[in-house]
Amino acid sequence: MHCKCPDGFIGYNCETKIEICGQSQHHCLNGGLCVDNDDDYICKCPFDGPMPHAGDHCQYAATEICEGARESFCTNGKCKDITDNTSEDFSTQRHPGCVCDAAFKGEYCEINMKIELIKDLQKDFMWFYVTLFIVTSICFTLLLVYYCLHRGNSDGMVSLPQQEEALDTPEEEVMHTVTIT
Repeated sequence: MHCKCPDGFIGYNCETKIEICGQSQHHCLNGGLCVDNDDDYICKCPFDGPMPHAGDHCQYAATEICEGARESFCTNGKCKDITDNTSEDFSTQRHPGCVCDAAFKGEYCEINMKIELIKDLQKDFMWFYVTLFIVTSICFTLLLVYYCLHRGNSDGMVSLPQQEEALDTPEEEVMHTVTIT
């Protein structure tokens, strides 16, 4: 049994709101809004409310909200300390960045390096198998050609068709000697 979600929702229980950008070229999750960015779409992720989100599709929930900077949080790490406290208006300061947990990287620690490693390994294995297939195909083709050229010849030499003699050359008559006793 499964849920058939209405338009604009996805998930096992249709719990995640989704906004589809353009002609289904991009999507934003968790309340993210589609923003037209020249020839592409990006998501403006929600920073208000109890749980901010980050990522290309607003798919990562914040684990810590950073002090001082507007729209600043970390998803899998801790906020860096703010070094510039000269301004009283913290809403104009930039995101100080995050100290990511061991398996994550990115501005908000939103990139799982294990998943990135798996994707890289999959690409490497794909090229390995493509190369192996090409080399195997070439070897099989060469063996097939070798077999076709050498079958039927016991000495292993390639026999070329003999050139026929010209038709206007007279044949020599062969005489046989028979002795009767």
